[in-house]
Amino acid sequence: NTAAGIDNYEKRTAPHGQIYYWPNGSGMKFFHTREGTDVEALMAGFIAITPLQYDLTDHARTQTWRERLET
Repeated sequence: NTAAGIDNYEKRTAPHGQIYYWPNGSGMKFFHTREGTDVEALMAGFIAITPLQYDLTDHARTQTWRERLET
């Protein structure tokens, strides 16, 4: 729903000799925003909070083990 881009990078060298690129500028520039998005809130000076849940539980296998253990 949004697109952002940084098109200015500085070439740097890490202390151990590896070359990497660091983004320059004042942050991302959003080309368009949609009403009601996090980007719209951020551009208006608000914070945006997005609740996330990361569940790695294999519920099907849990049920299988539950059935095996009950017998």
